[in-house]
Amino acid sequence: MLGISDNIEKSILEILNKNGGKARIIRNELAVRMNCVPSQINYVLRTRFTDSKGYYIESRRGGNGGILITKYSVDSVPDHLKNVLDNLDKRLTETRCISLLNDLAEKKLLTKREAKLLASSYSDKALSGLSADDKCETRYRMLSRAITYLITLYGQR
Repeated sequence: MLGISDNIEKSILEILNKNGGKARIIRNELAVRMNCVPSQINYVLRTRFTDSKGYYIESRRGGNGGILITKYSVDSVPDHLKNVLDNLDKRLTETRCISLLNDLAEKKLLTKREAKLLASSYSDKALSGLSADDKCETRYRMLSRAITYLITLYGQR
């Protein structure tokens, strides 16, 4: 039996497949249809439709909370990594960083061991002594450097 997050993901994927990789949804309407709260839709979008998984999310403020989801493909690993790098937020939280590292491991661009090692190095605990803003900025710079190295590494193949 699928959980609510799985059902929401399945519903969005069906819309994407039916519309050639584009889906325009109204968050509140989808929440009513899925019998959940709107924040559950946000959670699914943040965790399952990420840029590192090949999705671009554009949120429309006002107008009933419309959201445009676009599935894109990247032709090569370096292009995919450049896209991840281009979409990195300078206020990179530990949770988002771990999610990105797990996505890279899932795509076999990092081993699970490497992802865990980097996640440990980028953790709030490892960056203790820094303010919350400085932790995010430092994590952003460190992950940016790691991804830049991967772009170079995979570009040489």
